[in-house]
Amino acid sequence: MGPEKRTRAIMPKACHNCRMRKVRCNRVIPCSNCVSSGLGCVPGVRSAVQLGQVTNSSGEDEHRCLRERLLALEQAVEQLSRQGVSDHTQRAISHDSEGTMSTPDPPECRTSLSEGDSSFGRQILLASKVATLTGVSQMQPVQRELANLLVMAEDQAAPQTLGHLYTPEPHPETVRPVIKLPPSNFALQLLRSLRGKPTSSLANIQKESVFFLFYGFHDRAQIETLCQRVYFPIESLSSSEATLFNGILCSILREGSFFQSSELKEEELSNMRVLCEANFQAGLETFEVLAIPTHENAMVLSLAMAHAQSEAKLLFQHSLTSAAARHCLALGYHRESRLSMLPPLEAERARRLFWHIYTSDKSLCLRLGLPSTIPDYDIDARSCSISRNPSQAPWDLVVVKFAELSRIQGQIYESLFSAAAQTLTVSQRHSTVSRLSVCLAQWYQEWTQIDSKDAYNKDLFTSTFGPVEVLYFSVLTLLHRGETSSNSADHISQACLDGAYQALRAHLAYHRNISTLGVNALYPYAVCIFYYTPFTPFVVTFLHCVANSDEDDIKLLNDALVALEQVSPKFEHCQRQLKLCKGLYKIAETFIKCQHEMGGKKELEPATSRLLPLQSPVSEHRSQLTVHGHSVDLSNAFLEDLEILDVDQMSFLLDNQIGS
Repeated sequence: MGPEKRTRAIMPKACHNCRMRKVRCNRVIPCSNCVSSGLGCVPGVRSAVQLGQVTNSSGEDEHRCLRERLLALEQAVEQLSRQGVSDHTQRAISHDSEGTMSTPDPPECRTSLSEGDSSFGRQILLASKVATLTGVSQMQPVQRELANLLVMAEDQAAPQTLGHLYTPEPHPETVRPVIKLPPSNFALQLLRSLRGKPTSSLANIQKESVFFLFYGFHDRAQIETLCQRVYFPIESLSSSEATLFNGILCSILREGSFFQSSELKEEELSNMRVLCEANFQAGLETFEVLAIPTHENAMVLSLAMAHAQSEAKLLFQHSLTSAAARHCLALGYHRESRLSMLPPLEAERARRLFWHIYTSDKSLCLRLGLPSTIPDYDIDARSCSISRNPSQAPWDLVVVKFAELSRIQGQIYESLFSAAAQTLTVSQRHSTVSRLSVCLAQWYQEWTQIDSKDAYNKDLFTSTFGPVEVLYFSVLTLLHRGETSSNSADHISQACLDGAYQALRAHLAYHRNISTLGVNALYPYAVCIFYYTPFTPFVVTFLHCVANSDEDDIKLLNDALVALEQVSPKFEHCQRQLKLCKGLYKIAETFIKCQHEMGGKKELEPATSRLLPLQSPVSEHRSQLTVHGHSVDLSNAFLEDLEILDVDQMSFLLDNQIGS
């Protein structure tokens, strides 16, 4: 509105005289009433022209002031926004000209991780210090092989970078793609492939994704709901949901054989898998996933746990399992009273997730010699339900049985290998071993009764759970090994030795059956044998071999080693166990050879108990062990390795059976 219009639109008030006399004023100066009455007309306010001019000037000043303030505010907001984006970009990502991003290299940080008494590394250490070997200083070849074994153990247990232990080691030349969701068309097509086409073919009916069979996910509806939430959000999408979605797609895409007959191209599947893995890894590294106990975060950790298990990264799996277990405890998934408050479908999903995490927690407890996170005394949640579908039921039974086996494994560690177990008497250990061996035998009997003839993916079921026999006898051997705290071969019970023989023979028999089936069949065997089966049978057989110069033992060790050598080149994670087993075999072979060269095994002197402190760091006054007048230097060849394993302060009775 212009100044003239504003001037005409403003009407002055009645003059002062008219207002006092309360008569109608024609609102001009002078007004008609004042003229007719001969009075001086005094306006009530400023004239219309004057008021219009003042109003016009004041409005322009006010508008100008508002514009200046608004402009200053916009500039300040823009400056703060640019500064915040710049800081975030410098901290998190760096963009290149092609629209990709890369993460900065993490700082170089090394750490030493310890393993408990039931771990393979610990068993190797104790086996290398058996008195039968450490006292024969005149057998130089044996001493050289012992030194080589300790060097290999030292290389494997040396401090490593956190990036190498827990996340894929970054490569500066590798550029990570921009984090974004996969195309919706691809995700929908992938879900259609999982659902499958209606057909009467029995082969297709009995084919199902392992993701829904063995892992902590209940059904497809769970994923389809998440897909709708991701691609058609009504509310803002959380980072946990985006990470979970990428992790689910990544896990499904790992089953390459499942999509061979689908319309999805192999190249597209490969590209999307790389993208989903990068997105999942980026989301997993956020603080919220590890710190905030939500169902989504627990599911993210369970997926990462499964990925680490398939890649045989035990320490990474243990860290993820511990975090996921704490989430489950915080959410109350271990208590039936909490689960009963949830809707039935949600309760079953939470129950399945909990037992999946529980199985990993307890099995790693014995394998690594570390305490579990979830205490058995606080669990009253029911087991997962068994489907009425004869094809699904065997897989559900496997989930239940593995949880039961894991509980027994956790009890073995707590009762025989924990710090509290070191104070047990011999009779208490015998009683514990007897009780747990009965539980273990009953479990194995029930396992063998699982009918899998109608199971989904029958071939995969057989190849995945075929090595369970080896696992059973290995756990049984470790159980009987804990019957005594002595490291003497003479204190190995017959039950322990029989279990070791059966474990190695089962290992050889299963290897013969699958050695011609290709890499896909060898993969679950290699992961189970090398990383998730206690290697105590090999150690026990080795100890019996050197104590008795048994030719049958050395042949059994050689056969087992040959089988391991055929598998290990195909899988990088098998190299550590292979090197250590090869070191044990060379020691046994060299020892027996030296015995023959010396004219047979000499009469051993009566066994005497000698206390060998296993403390770290090793002090100088404990670095010499004197036996029959001979001083054996332990500082460099033997006890030095204890610093690497970071053994807690404890002592073991090492029976000193040394020949002349």
